[in-house]
Amino acid sequence: NSGSAYFISGTSASANVAPTPASVSVSPQGVNVGSSVTFTGTWTEPNGGDLDKMYICKDSACTNCDNTTQTGCWCYSSAYNTEPDVTDTCTYTALTADIGNRNFWLSVCDDQPSCSSYALFGRSFTVGPNSNPILKLVGGIILWLKGFLSLIIR
Repeated sequence: NSGSAYFISGTSASANVAPTPASVSVSPQGVNVGSSVTFTGTWTEPNGGDLDKMYICKDSACTNCDNTTQTGCWCYSSAYNTEPDVTDTCTYTALTADIGNRNFWLSVCDDQPSCSSYALFGRSFTVGPNSNPILKLVGGIILWLKGFLSLIIR
């Protein structure tokens, strides 16, 4: 009918709101190359039914650490989490290039996709050199090196 007005009743879809990081920790706080650290993150999810993933970022902007690319992450959730499970863990194995103090931040993205508007700083963890014993033959003398200790055996 031309000129007639139609009214459609129902509920309007509300805008998606990104998850909010709440806490992040690492255990242990010091490892050697080849050992693993486990990160634990918690967050709040304001939209019921959203699926969330946790990302542990290498910088505060979470550069290349989100639901499209993970090259800037220490680690991230292996699968989406459903409510009320708003906590997750992920593991990272330290490399030689990681030696030193390393900062980390928590970001969370949902499946809409929306990511947290800021990353939560989680302090740092320390990576030391590999502490496996190394035997070296130097001029007929065997040197045993472990960490910072050495022993000469003739």
